[in-house]
Amino acid sequence: MLLAEIVATSTAVAATRSRKAKVAALADPLRHAVAEGPEELETVVSYLGGTLRQRRTGLGWRGMSDLPDPATEPALSVTEVHEAFEELSAIAGAGSQNKRKDAVNALFARATDTEQARLRGPVTGEVRRGRARRARPGGGRPGGGRPAPRRTPQRDALREHAGRRRGGLPRW
Repeated sequence: MLLAEIVATSTAVAATRSRKAKVAALADPLRHAVAEGPEELETVVSYLGGTLRQRRTGLGWRGMSDLPDPATEPALSVTEVHEAFEELSAIAGAGSQNKRKDAVNALFARATDTEQARLRGPVTGEVRRGRARRARPGGGRPGGGRPAPRRTPQRDALREHAGRRRGGLPRW
């Protein structure tokens, strides 16, 4: 699967508010990734979520400042990008900054401008996920999405009565 497909899907998901449209946009790349195998699926899901599979890549703002000119045609596959970041995360020791810079230039020279922007986001921590908090079960509210019970005189009376029966502790 090409990285350009992931970028197009992410753009389509970000452009709409409709959940049905988002599900429809995500279904095709996920179906394709399932057919490719579990490794590809894990990478595709990670990239669609705006993260890399590697915890640390050794890259930051400084390493992304001088990127090469973008490619004109999309040619990067998701697996190639994952392997490139895997190699980047393993670079260490003397001369590692130059090796890392060469590896970044080799990867980003093969990426189009939209792919470069999409890859730059997770590396620098500049990924916007929209209203991800609302998308969670519970809508980001304490209590798992259930609204707090309204206080009424009847509830207060029940709470007081229950508290007197059980040693002063309310039941809920």
